[in-house]
Amino acid sequence: MTTQMSTAMTIQQMTTQVYNAMDCKGVVRIDYMLDGDGLYINEINIIPGSLAFYLWKACGLDFPKLIEKMVEDALRAHADKNSSVFAY
Repeated sequence: MTTQMSTAMTIQQMTTQVYNAMDCKGVVRIDYMLDGDGLYINEINIIPGSLAFYLWKACGLDFPKLIEKMVEDALRAHADKNSSVFAY
């Protein structure tokens, strides 16, 4: 495995961990900085300026399927939020 492939896999793993740890919903963009062997999270952008839908094709999602998945995820998150009970 090349260093570039290893770095890409590390970024994918870190992105998944950060997304889950921050309880992100929908599409986010996580920016990284690479300094020698150090990989650092620069920012989490919860309102990216572009969906960059063309990047999802490698995962087998074309634009209509991506939008469909985003709507399904949003509806599920909304239902989860509404089913939560809070007592104060």
